[in-house]
Amino acid sequence: MSDPAYITDHVERARELLTHDLSDKPNVDAVLVASVSEVQSLEDALYELTIQRRIETAQGAMLDQLGAIVGEPRAGLADDDYRRFVQARVETNIGEGEITRLISVLKTITGADVVHYQTTPPANFSVAYVVDSPLSTSLRARIVAQVVELTPAGVGFEVVESPTGFFGFQGNPRALGFDAGKLSSIIS
Repeated sequence: MSDPAYITDHVERARELLTHDLSDKPNVDAVLVASVSEVQSLEDALYELTIQRRIETAQGAMLDQLGAIVGEPRAGLADDDYRRFVQARVETNIGEGEITRLISVLKTITGADVVHYQTTPPANFSVAYVVDSPLSTSLRARIVAQVVELTPAGVGFEVVESPTGFFGFQGNPRALGFDAGKLSSIIS
């Protein structure tokens, strides 16, 4: 999301709007500066308020309120973890079972750069994400719950957490072989 427009030079802009006849009058300039400085103060305060109320920057109680709006309970998560789940909840709420949305949500929640999706017929899929260190059991449970909400009825799935440097077979450029690779974990 882009930042809202922020005007930092209201006084200068107001001076530019004065006609030439009034621009060299010190009393007019003093009234202009006094009046427009209040507008600048209001602009500064409203901009700060707007920024603090965005998911990306909200903290504490404000983040709790945003989570409540989108239907994501905090359940003891720290702000940084909770922020990712609130962002993912927004995507989940507007999702309709799209694979791209599922991948995007998993990237948001896990912070993973790599999420791999694979169908497993007849009506199943596997999704794996790669992280530097294992996530907690409670975060894993919340991840599975998000996948459940994004999965169409009647479709089975498994979620796999893979460490960086995971074990795999030839043909997977990110995987390491028998002597070097680390085992992945099926979490669902």
